[in-house]
Amino acid sequence: MMHGLTGTVILWLPNSALPEDFNLIDHQSAPDHQVHLWRDGFSIGKGGLLSHGYSKHKQWLTLIHSGVAPSELFATKPGEPIDVEVIPHEDEDYKEAAARVSGYLSAPEKQLAKVFGIVDPDARLVVELQRVVAPQIDTHAGMVVKYTGHIAAADSVDKLRVEQKRLAFEFIADTNGNGPLEFKGPPLPAPAPPASASRPAIPNKPASLIGISPSTARAMVELVCGKDYTLFWEKAMLIDKKRKVARGRREDYLAQQHQRGNLKWVYNHKDWVCPFCDQYHYGKNVHCPTEGCGVWILAELEDAIAAEKEKVAVEALSALDIKESVNKAGGKAERKTETRYVEGNRVIFFARPSPERVAAAAATPFLSLMAMFPKDAAGNPAT
Repeated sequence: MMHGLTGTVILWLPNSALPEDFNLIDHQSAPDHQVHLWRDGFSIGKGGLLSHGYSKHKQWLTLIHSGVAPSELFATKPGEPIDVEVIPHEDEDYKEAAARVSGYLSAPEKQLAKVFGIVDPDARLVVELQRVVAPQIDTHAGMVVKYTGHIAAADSVDKLRVEQKRLAFEFIADTNGNGPLEFKGPPLPAPAPPASASRPAIPNKPASLIGISPSTARAMVELVCGKDYTLFWEKAMLIDKKRKVARGRREDYLAQQHQRGNLKWVYNHKDWVCPFCDQYHYGKNVHCPTEGCGVWILAELEDAIAAEKEKVAVEALSALDIKESVNKAGGKAERKTETRYVEGNRVIFFARPSPERVAAAAATPFLSLMAMFPKDAAGNPAT
């Protein structure tokens, strides 16, 4: 699996983006708390067989018979009351639940999809929608989307991450509706800069840049962008260039004033006219103080700023987004560190993709997932 993708994706949405009545909606997608008792073990909902041969399984079954729902089995909080239906099949061996096929989505599934920004899910590509019950994750709500395959999943995620900026996407193992969901949760947020009352340090000035002092550059940048020093010198150079262009309009402005009868109007050689709001400014002003006139600077650098911030976020995640597990074997504890591959702080791959994909994504932020799949003679993506 050189692409690192699967056909099953969890969409993670921050709690702040959820409707107030989200937990009151009947999504009909929470795991059905049904316990099926078989001759050779028991199963939960559509899950696989939990045989009698394991002591842990026997403990769980004893608790269920005593009226206690094991939290680790039902993905609930300890002590949380839930309704559990026990269905006996004790004269039969375990039978695998029938897998769903694409072509039909229920009304509750479509209602759940709207919460996550999927207004009209394509039933030809989506097999099932299901809400994630994960008490251990208290910052996001999740929805599992099972597609007909990894190509359909990749194409849908490409479209959704453009349309829904707040969603994160985690590719998980395909269970075909018959196994428990195994996931790691939404990406960690990018680390916030340390709180400090002092102003950030000015980055080193490029050797090729002349004519702008660090103090003047700081004043120009902070008037537009506050204390966000991302691409500091690029912002300063753009502001300075626009300012110099604006000064070239002084003679036209002076002629207009004379036409209006303001014959005493004079200007200093450092005065300038804003090319956007036509306001005349004296040389001591390094940027137009008119509200909204600095928006163009951020607009021109928007893609470059986003790419730089994404690069910083990915570097931070490589150090922070680590899952550690302890395996006890032979009485000796061994610590294993597992790092997951995340692109753009929003797309979590099931497995690390090929080195070519990693290099391409590093060079081109927001690279589509579909770019990994070559096209066949008919123009369709090859698996």
